[in-house]
Amino acid sequence: MAPVKLESREEQLANHMANFVYRETLEDQIKATDCEICMEPMGTNASDGPARPQAARSTPFYVDYCGNGHYFHKWCARTLLLNAETTSCPDCRAEPADVARISIAQSYPMPGAAAPSAERTGPVSLELDEDDHAPRLVRWRFWIKGAAMNHELEQLKDRMRANFIAAMRHDVPEFEGLVPPGSDAFEGLLIHMQYEDMTPPDAPRRHMWVGTYRCEFLLSLPRGVANAFLQAVNTRLSRGDTWASLVKEWFRYAPIHWQRGRDEPRIDGGCWVEPTAPEPRLSKEEFDVWEHWYHIQRPPRFRAIGEDRL
Repeated sequence: MAPVKLESREEQLANHMANFVYRETLEDQIKATDCEICMEPMGTNASDGPARPQAARSTPFYVDYCGNGHYFHKWCARTLLLNAETTSCPDCRAEPADVARISIAQSYPMPGAAAPSAERTGPVSLELDEDDHAPRLVRWRFWIKGAAMNHELEQLKDRMRANFIAAMRHDVPEFEGLVPPGSDAFEGLLIHMQYEDMTPPDAPRRHMWVGTYRCEFLLSLPRGVANAFLQAVNTRLSRGDTWASLVKEWFRYAPIHWQRGRDEPRIDGGCWVEPTAPEPRLSKEEFDVWEHWYHIQRPPRFRAIGEDRL
């Protein structure tokens, strides 16, 4: 071994900078990080991980297990899910996020009990049986703040529906080959808006025109399209996007309020109108800095020859 020599601060800094590699994106930084379970880089699969199904091979080898930025190999995270005593996140002890469970099951189908406990995560199903061709119900939600009359809420829902359908048809490459041009696969989107008070119970009553609305969405999709939709969301989240940024891009509305690990899209077999959990509570300071919702104009897009109008 080479002898240890005392180095000055400048010499230590020069040696450090000589070996420094700048990684611009979160995805690059995650890939260069070692999984804390197997201690291997997450840019490649775990050494003992089997080959993944064809449909999952274009997805990352890693997953944000709890929604708090704690990434592990999907194969390593699968071992956590298989043992009820180790299901919680090793770093923060939080329960695994639903999108993580879905992503793991799509890459490595779970034996037997693939569905998460309804006691922990609500009416979410992760059954990925290849013989199941029944339509799947996908559900998600978020909150908006601002004054709105009844006719304005109807206009808001119509715009959201039209923007979402346009985004799914043209802006999500994962649907190529699954959703033919002009398909009505997304036309059945159901939207329910309900006034909800999100301030603490002891807070002074706000003016009736400054309200908050819970926006619930339910969409029945063919199995392949539903899985592709959830995978598209999970891939974007794993790359550093947030559910708020996806809502802004697909629905053209902002800003929203949402709760990580609960309000993102998921497979749901329950009643979609009723909330899955109590709405979040905001302090007066949090409520005051939350801006009124606004519509973002979609950039113009030229239709292809023979393409139907949206």
